[in-house]
Amino acid sequence: MKRIFSTVLAASVLLSVNAPATYADDTPKPVDLPDSIYQQLLEKCTTDANEDGVITEEEYCNSTYINLDLDSIDSVDFLKRLKQPKSMFLCNGSISDFSFLSQFRTLSKLQLSDMPNVTDISFAKDMNLMTFYAVGLEQITDEQKIDIMKFHDADTSVGYSDMIGATPTGMFTYEELTLEIADTSVAVYDAVMDNPAKVCAVSVFGKSAGSTEYVLKLHDKEIHRGRINVAETSATVLPSVQGQSMPQVYDSTFYSSADKVILKDGTLYRLKGGKSEVIAENTASFDRDYTYDETGEFITIETILYNDGTVEVNGEKVIGTDGLHFKTIGRGMCITDSGDVYSIHRVKGQYMVELIYNGFSRFLENSSMNFISDTGELVQIELKKDENTTIGYQAFATGIMNVTDSYHSYFIDENKVLWEVVRRVGGKPSAKKCAEDVVFVGYRHYSGGNVYGCVHITSDGTAYRAGTASKVVLSDDNISNPDYKTAGRFVLEFNYSGSAGGYISPENEYNYHLTNDNVLCLEYDGNKAAFADVDSYIAARKDDNGTVYAYFMTTDGSIWQYCFETKAFEEVVPSEQQQIETISGDVDMDGKFDVSDVITLQKWLLGVPDTKLKNWKESDFSGDGRLDVFDLCLMKKELIK
Repeated sequence: MKRIFSTVLAASVLLSVNAPATYADDTPKPVDLPDSIYQQLLEKCTTDANEDGVITEEEYCNSTYINLDLDSIDSVDFLKRLKQPKSMFLCNGSISDFSFLSQFRTLSKLQLSDMPNVTDISFAKDMNLMTFYAVGLEQITDEQKIDIMKFHDADTSVGYSDMIGATPTGMFTYEELTLEIADTSVAVYDAVMDNPAKVCAVSVFGKSAGSTEYVLKLHDKEIHRGRINVAETSATVLPSVQGQSMPQVYDSTFYSSADKVILKDGTLYRLKGGKSEVIAENTASFDRDYTYDETGEFITIETILYNDGTVEVNGEKVIGTDGLHFKTIGRGMCITDSGDVYSIHRVKGQYMVELIYNGFSRFLENSSMNFISDTGELVQIELKKDENTTIGYQAFATGIMNVTDSYHSYFIDENKVLWEVVRRVGGKPSAKKCAEDVVFVGYRHYSGGNVYGCVHITSDGTAYRAGTASKVVLSDDNISNPDYKTAGRFVLEFNYSGSAGGYISPENEYNYHLTNDNVLCLEYDGNKAAFADVDSYIAARKDDNGTVYAYFMTTDGSIWQYCFETKAFEEVVPSEQQQIETISGDVDMDGKFDVSDVITLQKWLLGVPDTKLKNWKESDFSGDGRLDVFDLCLMKKELIK
């Protein structure tokens, strides 16, 4: 019996010893690479996708970013196994032939540095490179670099942008290139750039219909002359509702997936998936700002002020507000009818208020941490600390009276004295007198437009770096582009590519432009749409299904969304029609329903320019909130009756 037991025990021990071998195949196997290359990939790249400390063959082959020193490397055949690299930075070593890189259609950025044996870069001619840095390759001539360039002509429409110049960028330094547009009444450089004349490729904005040339020069010698063609843009004229109030649009991350909320006629809406949802009714105001909790954590707060004087922060009741009636909110503070200023902070997961000042008058537009008291004195808001932990805010009078202009920490008083308020976290700030006879303080371009910052200007027109005796020469360049009201990208997730003067993607650098004549030009993934009489662009987002919507407000105060997938547009926040007697079918609001109303709706449905529906709801005979050919048919039948 003992012998049998011993045999079974020995077998079980043997199985337990050999057990790890059973699972050996599940252990990640390192990719077969030179040791130095493997180590670099671990340290400098994102190749180890699951961050388990082992780079597998699959992880390596799917790498999109490679940064390697090839010193002492005899062969780069291992790079040929990559499937879809996007950025590759290679330096040093004795390798001379990189022609195999032309197989990578996904590679958009390449840098070869300090490689004395590389004498041929012609392989890049057929690649899709947007950027190519040849650093320390003096043996490569300007002619070789120019030979691999692809030159771009622009074919765009008024209100849209397109790329001109040459790619890949990066082969020549900033000072060597000049790009000039012949007729700037047709097209101009898109967005504000430090020096738009010294670029290799740039987005241009279609200003008016027509055609012009551009010239790309290297060392003042022309290397390419291209064309810019700008066509007319036909904008959709949306139905309008006269006499309604203009909504207020606020930033939001707590309530809205579109990062915006809309306050209209006392109702607060959020935008989501091409629709609007009511957040709160009987709303007086909305505020988004920041505060701290008792641990010093920096948190975002979104405050709703109701018509009854109560407040709500991030959807929660605020402790300590019973019996208080607030009339104003802003900058993360609540102000009562009597001018008492309360700051908001969070303690043990609950929002509460704390009285920090008596005697509020108004906020300053260009200075976020300040307000004016009821005596006209400037009051500074400072952080409040307890044992080196931020626990809220406190307020200090500065002694500066009757501010006429301000920018951040600089203030001009009624006697034209410029003051700087120097903050002291956790304590009282100090006010420093900087200059006299000052009439302006704010943000301006100077030194030929290459530098910009805060300046102050005296009554004789002399400009100084704000608060100093250092003179600057103001540039004619304006901070805002005079060729359109506003422009921008939709959202950071939509192929965001950095600042306007930075990397240029194959797609347009901007996704929307609002022209000076109030036409909103939208573009996403090759789809374009233009709408007339637009007051402001609001936001654009993808819904959970990946559908992209753009939201905007028209000049009559209506909020609309446009769907890039279906090419449909719809009003998403209800409009309050002006309180006048209306007649069914009277879309031109001339007091009667006749054939002219039918013709107006028909022209609008056909997209005839400048056709407007003054009272679009009266043509919605089907009652579905949309206008289409069915409404036109019902309208004709009603007229015959």
